[in-house]
Amino acid sequence: MQSDVYNDIPSQPYAAYPRVLLADPTQLAGGPMLTELNVCGLEVLAVGTVDEALSIVYDQHIDLALLELKFEDGDCLRLIAEIRKYNPRSRIVVHTLLADVRATVAVIKAGADDLLPKPLDAEFVVQFLVNGNRLGNNSLSSIPDVETVSRVHILTVFQWCNRNLLLASRQLCLHRRSLRRIMQRYRDEGVEDSDHLSGKSHRAWSPSQQLESG
Repeated sequence: MQSDVYNDIPSQPYAAYPRVLLADPTQLAGGPMLTELNVCGLEVLAVGTVDEALSIVYDQHIDLALLELKFEDGDCLRLIAEIRKYNPRSRIVVHTLLADVRATVAVIKAGADDLLPKPLDAEFVVQFLVNGNRLGNNSLSSIPDVETVSRVHILTVFQWCNRNLLLASRQLCLHRRSLRRIMQRYRDEGVEDSDHLSGKSHRAWSPSQQLESG
């Protein structure tokens, strides 16, 4: 059952956007985002590298693009610029774990329309990608701040890794010392013993379910 935040979205909003470039190494082979895009009837071109994505951009028309910021073969800034060059009317959204002010400025300057922090509910991300500013104010205002999303994700991965600092740092693509400092800050703030580590936050954040910000 859909959340009330989607009530003001026009019916059949996907008809004008038949082709989506999904460039994200974490969303291949049946990932939730790929599944949601397919369920919505969109033609999805899913790739895991910048080079593969560029090959598609140079060869096919792209209506929508959902991109990760970092790849093994580079970042998405050149990819954004090329999509905008060859498909000036396409809508480009970056959905990344590395969401901060600097990243937002960089992707917008490169030509992206929006940036969303991971993890977010796949249904919401697809609706945001397709409908953009046609989403209702209630839906957009319920997106948590980047710090909240980042904290929940880090603590969830840390718990999934049985509190193994080395393993968690690899999963998060962070240096072990950096993760240790982050965890120490969370402990100083009293966050580590909150519900974020009780198993209640293992699902990606959904716009219909506001997470605690404290």
